[in-house]
Amino acid sequence: MAPLPKVESAFTADTAWSSSVGDGIGDFYSQLKPVVEEDRIYAAARDGDVTAFERESGKELWSVDLADLPINADKRSARLSGGLVSRYGKLFLGSENGVVYALNEENGEVLWQTNVPGEVVASPAVEDGRVVVLTTSGPNGVSTMSGRRSFHSMQATWQALQPMHLLTSISLATWPVCAPR
Repeated sequence: MAPLPKVESAFTADTAWSSSVGDGIGDFYSQLKPVVEEDRIYAAARDGDVTAFERESGKELWSVDLADLPINADKRSARLSGGLVSRYGKLFLGSENGVVYALNEENGEVLWQTNVPGEVVASPAVEDGRVVVLTTSGPNGVSTMSGRRSFHSMQATWQALQPMHLLTSISLATWPVCAPR
């Protein structure tokens, strides 16, 4: 077998822009990651800040603090945890407070928020007018239009996911794991 040739390629990345959202997470683990959609980047922080940036310039387009909503008045913060998903012109995300939110992608307006049993522990799956979130008490489904809960059981979840044309598998660590067919 011939020895591997030594490759001497390198590059230096230039930072076009950078920004921060929120005050950090302290000792907490966070699954929150920015979402790139068209010409925008959306980012959220555990404390409730959600911000939209222009993709090319990094200019802040809007920012909203979900901790200021009445639904979080008796909580220490919004405790965002479920990750951001962009679909249907909306941003969907969940929290450890058991709240699922829908925001307008254009201006950050909170379109609805709804309580679900348990903490939201994973990014929502969104398709066919449904938002499915995994909580500490199991999967829950809500309408993308109204936030009205549509199911909360394993059997109902399977029935709801079948028309979504998603490959779905259950794992003890993360549920649902979804990918387009």
